[in-house]
This record gives sequence, structure tokens and C-alpha cells, in this order.
Amino acid sequence: MSLKDRLLHFFFPKTCVHCRRDLKPSEVGCFCGGCMGRVLPILPLFCRRCGVPLPHGGAHCPACRGASRRFQCSLIRAVYPYCEEIQSLLHAMKYRKKRYLARFMAEAMAAAWERYAELKGCEILVPVPLHPRRRRERGFNQALLLADQLSPRIGLPAREFLERNRNTRPQWQLGRLERGNNVEGAFSVKPGWTPAVKSCLLVDDLCTTGATLENCARALRRAGVRRVHAFVFARQTFGANPPGSRAGADSF
Repeated sequence: MSLKDRLLHFFFPKTCVHCRRDLKPSEVGCFCGGCMGRVLPILPLFCRRCGVPLPHGGAHCPACRGASRRFQCSLIRAVYPYCEEIQSLLHAMKYRKKRYLARFMAEAMAAAWERYAELKGCEILVPVPLHPRRRRERGFNQALLLADQLSPRIGLPAREFLERNRNTRPQWQLGRLERGNNVEGAFSVKPGWTPAVKSCLLVDDLCTTGATLENCARALRRAGVRRVHAFVFARQTFGANPPGSRAGADSF
């Protein structure tokens, strides 16, 4: 280790966002080797529509297979399944205001983008909005940070076309059915925007039930967008909420 690296490590030490172990200057990313080894990307098999992992196979998950309605958000894809390590990462960014973690997340999303050919036809990235009051409290919208970091990496522009009309209850406090009702009609296209694109890609950090994505997609489609997909960093799996989780504190 060079003297410069030693000094940087002394004055600006890096720690793993999950276990808080010191990271060497040569270690890249935000996890130590042990924690990163437990963060495994979503690979086939997963639901063809919502992207939730299906370890026992099948084309669709029970929720998508049994749905009697037409989905507004046609596809959802994610990089990682939600787990304790991912929970720590998302909480560090959103609640400890470690905005630089958005770069690590966007790099992982850009790498996953290459294997999701079904998303390649989208024309623009649209971050899921926060309510203005919550955005003021936090100081930023994590979905916008992700979209801005992802944009140059995959060559799609990012635009804040949506707004959140109601400061809804945190989704993590609610059951699956309540979550859909909680965000019903909570989103709209910003006044004055006339869609010049026909295919949008919603971007956010986490998807649990998909209720927020569905309502965002509905607002875009009502404005004239023909196709809406979604791309998120992490995807909730069935019955896999870490203990004490606030998985859907902002959305979904």
C-alpha cells in the first residue's frame, strides 16, 4: 500500500455498509468480500413479467399468473433479490445520506442491463418521484440519483416527468392489499408535459409488491405512453423480508 493510500485510509476510512468492517483502499465497492459473496444477482429462473425469483421454475409467479387485470407496467426487472446486505446498503443511502452509493448501484444496474434484452427498446428513464415534503426532509430522491447515474452508462436520457400528489403512508407499514390502495391515484404526469416518447423505463431502488410501479405506469399510459417497463436495483422475494425491514419505506 502506498503512502498516499495509507493517508487516505487513515483520514477517510471506508467500511462495509453491512458489517462495518474496515475496507482496504484496494477493495472496490461498498461491501467487504464476505458480504459481497452473499449478494448474488437475480438470474433465471424468474417471473417473466414482474422479475421475482422463482427458484423452482415456472413462467410466472402466482401473483402475475392469477391476475385477472391487464398490467400497466408490462415488465419489471431487478439486479439483486432483497436481503439483509441490500437492506443495509439502501438504508445507508437513504437514511444516512450516503449519496455516493448510487454510483455503485448504477454500475450494477448497467451490468445487468446487458442481460435484459427485453428492456432495450425503452427510450427514456423516468425516476419514481418522492412527495415534495419527503424529498425536502431527505434532501434528495434516491430514484433520481440512480437514474442520473444510470443514464450515461446505458445511453438513455433521464427525465422527471412524474410527480407524487399525495404523501402516502410508508408502504412497509401495510399489507399487500393495503399497499395498492395506499398509492392508488398518487401519481400524475407533470403539468405541461406532452409525451414525445412511446416507451418509458421507470427507475427506482426497490420493488416489493409492485403497487407503486403499477400506479406510476398508469399515469404515464394515460398521458399517451404506449409501453412502460421498470428497472430496479433490488426485488423483494416472497416471504423474504429481513427482520425489522423497512423494505418499502418510500414506495412499492
